[in-house]
Amino acid sequence: MALARSQETYYYAPAYMAAIPAALWVFRGSRARALPIFAWPLIAIVVVPQLGHLRDNAQRTKTAERAAASLERPLVPLMKPGVVIVTPLAVPDTQFALAQFFADYTPNYPFRFVGPYRPFIQLAEGRGLKIGYYAGPAALGVKGTADIDLAGLGTFRVRRLAEFDDPLGSFGVLQIVSTPAGL
Repeated sequence: MALARSQETYYYAPAYMAAIPAALWVFRGSRARALPIFAWPLIAIVVVPQLGHLRDNAQRTKTAERAAASLERPLVPLMKPGVVIVTPLAVPDTQFALAQFFADYTPNYPFRFVGPYRPFIQLAEGRGLKIGYYAGPAALGVKGTADIDLAGLGTFRVRRLAEFDDPLGSFGVLQIVSTPAGL
């Protein structure tokens, strides 16, 4: 599992920490004897750096929640049941879509956002969801109605909805009028 998610180093942490007692077992001796002096620096080198990463997952979660909130806030009027928004931004919905391809069973997740990747879009459409909007940096360069290539998925007919853009200017919003054949 850790090798499948090479960018997510925290997958290695449980195995790493579980290996520490086994490594220390090498230095065991009689119960009356103390741990050799050279073992203490080894313990410090192995254990102390791990303590610095105790809050990493919590920080990543907070960052993802802030990103999702900044994306969702302006798009609330567009979020209707059965309609999903394609976005390259990392929000919990787009991250959950990854799990669909690494597990035998996943619950029927109520997607609101999907990543701009053909398998994710096909997964959403296979569940009866309609691709209605795009929210991402590529939308900022579109004026009015246009035919554009979105993330290499083909040519979409889109209409700019500037009133729903991020107030900070990090993403724009497009209504997807028509999708390419086969998507």
